Amino acid sequence: MPPAAWGTVPEVVDETYFAIRLGNATIGQHFLRVRRQGSEVVAQQEGEATVRIGPVPVTRIRQSSTEVYREGLLHSLEIANESGYYEPRRRSITARAEGDVIYLVDNQGRDYEIPRDAMPGSGWRKASLQAPVLISPRNGKPREPAVHTHGTQSIETPATGPIEAEHWSLEGDDMDSRLWYEPGSERLLRMILNYEGRDIEYLRE
Repeated sequence: MPPAAWGTVPEVVDETYFAIRLGNATIGQHFLRVRRQGSEVVAQQEGEATVRIGPVPVTRIRQSSTEVYREGLLHSLEIANESGYYEPRRRSITARAEGDVIYLVDNQGRDYEIPRDAMPGSGWRKASLQAPVLISPRNGKPREPAVHTHGTQSIETPATGPIEAEHWSLEGDDMDSRLWYEPGSERLLRMILNYEGRDIEYLRE
C-alpha cells in the first residue's frame, strides 16, 4: 500500500523544555510538544517543580495535560495536577466538545457547560488568549480574566538569546500571569505565573 494511503504524517510544530524558576533558583522543568496532523493539533505538556527551604522540600507541583484542537477549536482536554509533598492533593480535569458547547468536568464534583469557543489558558497558544472564556490549567474552572497587550519588550532566553518579544498579560480570576512570545508567531518564550503569592517563571531552554 503506498504511503499516501496511510494518511498525513504528524508534523512537530514545537518541542522544547522550559526551566521552572523561583527567584534565582531553578526548581524544575516543563516539557511541551505540539504536533499537527491534517486539521488536528495536539499539545502535550508535562512538568514538575519542587519548592524547598534550604534542603528541605516544602511542596512539589506536578502537572500533565493533553489539548486536542480541530479546525482551530478545542475538541478535548485532559489535565492531571498534583500539589504537596508528603500528602499530595490530586485533581483531574476533562473537557469535551459536543455540538455548540464544551462540557467541563473535574474530580472535585464540579461540572460546567461553557461556550464552544472557550480555550485552555495554558499559555502556549497565543491565539487562545482572545477566547471569551479560558479554562484555568490550575483548577479547571472557567475564567474570564482581563487580557492586555504591552507591545514588545527586550528579554533573553537560553533558546533565543536577546530578543524583542511580544508581551501579553492576564489579570484577575486567579490567572494573573505575564507572557512573552516570539514576534509574529505562537512560540511562547517566557511566562511568569503568580502561584500562591510567588512568581514562578517558565523560561524556554
